[in-house]
Amino acid sequence: MTKIKIVTDSTADISKALAEQLDIQVVPLNVTIDGETYLDGIDFTPSEFIEKMKQSKELPKSSQPSVGAFAEVFEKIKGEDVEILCITISQKLSGTYQSASMATEVAEANVTLFSSDFVTAPLKTMVLEAVEMANRGCTMEEIVARLTEIRQNIKLLIAVDTLDNLIKGGRIGKAAGMIGSFLNIKPILTIQDGVIVPAEKVRSTGQVIKYFIKCLTEDLQGKTLKAVTIVSVGSQKNAQTLVEEIKKVAPVDQIEIIEATSVLATHTGEGTLAINYLAE
Repeated sequence: MTKIKIVTDSTADISKALAEQLDIQVVPLNVTIDGETYLDGIDFTPSEFIEKMKQSKELPKSSQPSVGAFAEVFEKIKGEDVEILCITISQKLSGTYQSASMATEVAEANVTLFSSDFVTAPLKTMVLEAVEMANRGCTMEEIVARLTEIRQNIKLLIAVDTLDNLIKGGRIGKAAGMIGSFLNIKPILTIQDGVIVPAEKVRSTGQVIKYFIKCLTEDLQGKTLKAVTIVSVGSQKNAQTLVEEIKKVAPVDQIEIIEATSVLATHTGEGTLAINYLAE
């Protein structure tokens, strides 16, 4: 019987313990700080990275895994009775998908590639669904079809607390950033068709949470909430507040809060708060 094994990248924010428990292979992206390159999610914890980022003279930079990093994983798990499903960060946000694609030729492995069109919690949701379906004996075609459904229905809203990292990273102009900082504007971003786009601008964390709840409530009309996750970059207190507000409007007992690894933190900065949910 063919066995389907799951590979993803570190932007899925899957802990080492969970990856080992579910036999998920996680290929780390690279993060460079002050000339030193580290492996995302391996060389430091999210909280340790925030401290490094605070002390850094320049904005850290992230880069995709090498072709060799993916090829090494594919080589390790491939076999005559093994199919590999590699689910990556959006190919429009990173060259990670391309590295994985090139690695399939190097490793000569039976690999199906799937771009999640997202990053962080939505990617994690897809990976966990793939693992669960593979364990139930579903075919590769069935799993990919389900992931495509999730990709179409899942939503990610990201509220940035400070514009500093977006300015330094060239995501917005310096003049606009200075004005935004002066007015205490907190941009809320989302991902559409694999690309980060603006969704709303608010001026306080309270308004951020209200906007999140408004979107969730509207999207739940006539639908069932299948998954909800909060993503934090050093914003645990606000994350807990958001959890309590979600419980007031949605039938959910437990809501996972995950601390984003260094790639998301690099681009959005400390204080970032995000909500990810799947309503079908």
